[in-house]
Amino acid sequence: MTRPPPGQLKFEQIYQAGPVGRDAEGRAVVLERVGRIPASVLCATYDEESIVPHGVFVKEAARALCRDLSERAQRRLYKVVMVIDFKGVGTQHTSIDFLRFFRAYNNQADLTIPTLTLTPPAPLPGLHPNPNPTPTPGPDPTQFNLNYPEFMSNCYVINAPYFVVGLWSVVKHWLDPRTVAKV
Repeated sequence: MTRPPPGQLKFEQIYQAGPVGRDAEGRAVVLERVGRIPASVLCATYDEESIVPHGVFVKEAARALCRDLSERAQRRLYKVVMVIDFKGVGTQHTSIDFLRFFRAYNNQADLTIPTLTLTPPAPLPGLHPNPNPTPTPGPDPTQFNLNYPEFMSNCYVINAPYFVVGLWSVVKHWLDPRTVAKV
């Protein structure tokens, strides 16, 4: 996906996330401000199917950043460090609609996923490229896991209110166990 899906700018205004720097090893640090997401606006603007192209575009943009960082460092930097900021999270973020959105955005829902065209990263000399960068078209509830394996090196949760622990006990079952281990 080389061009943003229609409405990407609006999506980025609603869903505030993006790279904010690099860690000591040179990996991109991506901040997601969950507490700043107006949950009712997000749920009213998108449905479970229409959110997927936006999620793919965000992942592809981060992948392009990783390729750039790798070229500059002359070593493979294909993982990102995630920081999830829960400052401002409230009951609107625990609604069934918002949780359904979260599940679809992380692509674990049973959705029909549009066919995607992804450009595999160019391998750096002496480094092993991703052996299977081409996505499977059609319905596939693990699309992100197949196309972005081991994309996250670590995940840090900050400013989490007490009820996030309870919410995490539900949400973690929608994620790959390897991902859960990194949080």
